[in-house]
Amino acid sequence: MPRPNQRLAWAVRAPRLLHFEFEYIKHIQNVYGATLVGIVNIEDELHEQLRRGSKASYRSINAQAAFWIRIGMLCELNPGLTFQELVARELKAAGVDTPNLEASSA
Repeated sequence: MPRPNQRLAWAVRAPRLLHFEFEYIKHIQNVYGATLVGIVNIEDELHEQLRRGSKASYRSINAQAAFWIRIGMLCELNPGLTFQELVARELKAAGVDTPNLEASSA
């Protein structure tokens, strides 16, 4: 478990937090041992899309955001691969058996 000064280091980068918000976050970290990496400000419409996407895919809002960020990074790094190829590659790397893409597209 990180030392307390490491766990709250992100707060230095979030000066706009109100005092009670900061205290609540510290409380959650102490009770659950959670480590928050940081806070990302996004537009309200994007947050609404995250909420809707997370509901449709049975993920938390944070998990949905992480999924979209990861897929976006993979797309930028592998512009020649389709979404399906990227997902199949990631599943295979995780040890999940995936069907042959060429056989399933026929």
